[in-house]
Parts: sequence; structure tokens; C-alpha cells
Amino acid sequence: MKATTTVKVFHKHRPEAIAVGAATKETTHVATVGTHHKGTEALEYAYRVTQNVDDAWTNGAVPWGLDVNGANWDKQRSTMVGDMMVLDTGANETRTFEIYKVAMMGFELMEERPVHPAK
Repeated sequence: MKATTTVKVFHKHRPEAIAVGAATKETTHVATVGTHHKGTEALEYAYRVTQNVDDAWTNGAVPWGLDVNGANWDKQRSTMVGDMMVLDTGANETRTFEIYKVAMMGFELMEERPVHPAK
């Protein structure tokens, strides 16, 4: 079964850095999460599977739809306030990339970019 929504998770290196949806000097792309959830539920799922609760989120069994990215993947911290998530709504006519910042409660939409399919 293929995921219909993708969330890319970026961890910030410095609190004052702001990402624009791609890995920069201030951010690191740590994971790509595929899910059947939509919108905020997809962001919540990505947040949940990138938490160190009982063990490191990169250890042992990887949750369905999680692709861990980058070097030192076994030493990644939990996703936290200030980190960025890019929500890709899938390949269709109304596809968008929505860039969110993890807030104290929920997620703050920073930018929305429509993606026009190639003709």
C-alpha cells in the first residue's frame, strides 16, 4: 500500500534559524514520513514517530512509512518546537507543499506552495 501524503522532517541546529522547506546550514533533513493521514493528522503522525520516548526513534523497528535520512541517524534527537515539517499532499492536480513550524501546541503554517504537474 502506497502512502498518499509525505512529511519531510527538518531539525534546526540553532533556535534563531528559520528553514524554507529544504535542508540549509541551519537545518538537517532527518526523516521522510509516508502516511495515509491528511493535513494536521499527517503532521501529528510524523511528530509522533520521531520522538525518543521509550527508546531512540531510529532504533529497532522503524514505523511504517518512516525513512530515516542522513549521517548519524542513530543519534537523532526528538522533533521539538521550532523544527520544520514540509507536507506534500501527493501527486495530483491540486498538489501543494505546505511548510510548517512545530509550535508549542500544534503546527504553524509558514508557507504554502502550489506544485503544477508537468504537462
